[in-house]
Amino acid sequence: MALRQHLLRISLLLALATLVQSWVVAHAVVPAQDAVRYLAGAQAMARDGWWPALLAASDPPLHPTVVAGMHSALQFGIGENDASRLLWLQSLQASAAAAVVLSVVPLYVLLLRWIGTLEAFCGGVLFCVLTSVARLGGDGLSDGLQLLACLSALCGLTIFLTSAPQPGTATRWLAIVLAGLALGWGILAGSAAMALFVAAMMALAFDALRNRATSSLLGAAAAPVALAGGVLVVLGPYLLATAGFDPELLASRIRADHRPENAAYLNALAQPMVQPSTVDVAPSQWRLASGEPMAFGHKETSSSLRARGVAAALKQFGVELFRLLGPVVAILAVAGAGYSAAALEPRRVDRVLLGLSAGYALLAIAHAARSGYLADRHLLPLLPLALAVAARAICAGGAALARQMPWAESWADVWPRVPAAGWISRAMLVLTAAFCLLPTSRPLHASRWGHRQAAEWLAARTAPGNVVLDTRGWTCFYSGRATYRHEAAAAALANPRLAFVVVEERELATESPRSRTLREILSRSAQPVVRFSNPGTSADAGVAVYRWHPERFAALVEAPGASRQ
Repeated sequence: MALRQHLLRISLLLALATLVQSWVVAHAVVPAQDAVRYLAGAQAMARDGWWPALLAASDPPLHPTVVAGMHSALQFGIGENDASRLLWLQSLQASAAAAVVLSVVPLYVLLLRWIGTLEAFCGGVLFCVLTSVARLGGDGLSDGLQLLACLSALCGLTIFLTSAPQPGTATRWLAIVLAGLALGWGILAGSAAMALFVAAMMALAFDALRNRATSSLLGAAAAPVALAGGVLVVLGPYLLATAGFDPELLASRIRADHRPENAAYLNALAQPMVQPSTVDVAPSQWRLASGEPMAFGHKETSSSLRARGVAAALKQFGVELFRLLGPVVAILAVAGAGYSAAALEPRRVDRVLLGLSAGYALLAIAHAARSGYLADRHLLPLLPLALAVAARAICAGGAALARQMPWAESWADVWPRVPAAGWISRAMLVLTAAFCLLPTSRPLHASRWGHRQAAEWLAARTAPGNVVLDTRGWTCFYSGRATYRHEAAAAALANPRLAFVVVEERELATESPRSRTLREILSRSAQPVVRFSNPGTSADAGVAVYRWHPERFAALVEAPGASRQ
């Protein structure tokens, strides 16, 4: 196929991805909750400068950096107006969505070099319409950048594996070095690229051992060394600049440990003025009426569903992989895997990419067994393999159905250049895409509509100088008000400018220390103002806004019975 035709197909895929991402972003009720972390990092860069914020943060820096740059560009183009309070949210979602759209290019080239032209286009269409991919822009997380980096790395690795060695040309080696550079940038966006790097090194090492009889030791080790070299070119300067040679700091940066205090104070684009505290008692001495210390944890631990262990991890991996692909693509992937195993002779590129995917899956299962947590977005690097076999199932299925339906040849009469098998494959692809798009037609995070309503209320009914404490953080995206999250509640409650508290009502309904603390301080130091909920939801799904009375809280914590310890 001519280059012009490939460019046309890539253009169609880019247009489809743009349409899907635009729809999801425009109809998302709120972004993912972890987007608050990246908002805090990006605002810190805008407020304090890029280098101080980079040194102070322990989250991966690439996504906040891109978001801060996107915000500067949007602010320059739009200026200050009534909608400017939404620019940070738009910057988060636009950065994530743009990365997803651009991911189409390396995915198409990867599948083209690996399995063929028609399969590459089918896999690209499935990629654009998968629910798990479509939601990435609306979530506003770093997964879009990680996906772009991982697919670029896998594309470079595939070019290396499918290019014949030619004396006097360095195309193959340039491809694998570029793959390493992409992984380096991916590691600066999140941990998925680090796991993919480890899996790629293992796959290349096994490939070198398998080919040790036909190549020298130096030649066998060249590919892993080139890949690792590309990673170090990007990652090395970042680690040395932020951690030096301290082993603990280096390990912390590589693990991307998150410190919740980084997300404490949001929408404050100047250094917060030091305010006189409303209380004279240190937060460590704050007590409830029962004498129990007040608790300001980030999450409600009593409702955690995490299950650790290998058996639970295997089950969770299967559930999340099915959620990643969706039912139709999962069935196609199983059928395509069976067809490929029976009908095709494995090549070197097949063995390496299969080994890499298996290694990544094992690392994901080990992570789930240790931490008890795994999400479908953590398995995004497995998409190329799944899409390759699913696309092969569509193409092979079209040919098989055409052989069983001789009358289908008449379908091709309107366009003789396309055989009946091609028409059937196209019909299967359209039906699969339509089925995948059904969940995407629903608003993202619709169950969080109460938070969106509370944010709009705060924007319309409160003074710009008011400070808000939001236990979940979502209102900061829409209200434009300086906002504390719950892990910084001690600082918020001592701030005399604190005017409102936003809380999910179900956070008050458990018997955890966090819930007991919220119930008591709100009942004795705040007044309920308004409540929001989704139509048809249960009573405990509401979001309540409280008017805060700092003088009542000061009396509460300074009372002899409350502060004595």
